[in-house]
Amino acid sequence: MAPSRRDALRIGGTTLLSLTPLAGCVGQSGMPETEPPTESTTSPRTTQVPPEDRAAVRLTGPTVAPELVALNSPDSITTYGDRGRQFLVLDATVESGSAPVYSAFELRTESKTYESAPDAGYQGMIWNRGQRYEYERESGWLAFDLPKPLDTEHATVRWPGGDYRLDRSVLDRLNRPPTSFEVREFSAPESVDNYQQATLTVRIANTGDRSGTFVGALNRIGPAVAYSPEVALEQRIPAGESATWTYSHTPSLDARESGEFPDMRLSLRWRGGSESVTVGITDG
Repeated sequence: MAPSRRDALRIGGTTLLSLTPLAGCVGQSGMPETEPPTESTTSPRTTQVPPEDRAAVRLTGPTVAPELVALNSPDSITTYGDRGRQFLVLDATVESGSAPVYSAFELRTESKTYESAPDAGYQGMIWNRGQRYEYERESGWLAFDLPKPLDTEHATVRWPGGDYRLDRSVLDRLNRPPTSFEVREFSAPESVDNYQQATLTVRIANTGDRSGTFVGALNRIGPAVAYSPEVALEQRIPAGESATWTYSHTPSLDARESGEFPDMRLSLRWRGGSESVTVGITDG
């Protein structure tokens, strides 16, 4: 009978995203200036005894990311992950047998074994990925917090009753060293008319000597909402080059009794810092 206790621990470090799944075969042998309030429902990781029955688990969509974008409150997102670290994320579905607990999954290389990573963010929600795997619902994401680079030729996810060997394309990404980024432009118009599109422009430079992926989390503050998580930014940039990313929003508001319109603030957070810009909304 499956255990009734759950294990959870918040991933440290703050700084698709549409996280882009990599190809992989299934191996189965068996920010605002004032931060919004952060809520946490996590508790320390507990030791659990996996079920005795062997489980057939299907793992799909392996993704490698230097950081994860996740909720840090019910209505705000941020990034999680430290320099020199990276995440392997997969989707898990139990197909038969007794579902293993989350902590029963581990990643093994030639020389080391890594436990499944604890929760990311508020209620274990990764942006565009959904909820963490739980044995009660027998599906969800699995994550491993790993050194960057991993420096391994072989890596296999194992659990009671099965295993999943990572293919070469995933290993190549895990074995890449980190690089560095700078945000060199963060701009939007000072004001726009109501029902007129406002566009934010972000220019990011890769200042390192290796290609890498910049990860950021964009929140909107107003109009008409206190906080709204908008989009996770994932931008791959070659070494020594820059890339420009844009985001647009069109306000559509009823005028206040005074005839005034509220402002809109766009706030981007990433591992190296944060930027925000305010756009006034006018009655044209």
